Amino acid sequence: MHPFQKSRARRRHIPANTWKVGTDADLTVIFCLETNVLSGT
Repeated sequence: MHPFQKSRARRRHIPANTWKVGTDADLTVIFCLETNVLSGT
């Protein structure tokens, strides 16, 4: 494996995917909470 490819994979893919997954999860939780409040509690 080339060091350039390894560092590039770390910098581009892992942080970007982690950030996106974390953001999607947060938005989903917020959306569900707002929907529950609006729909009848």
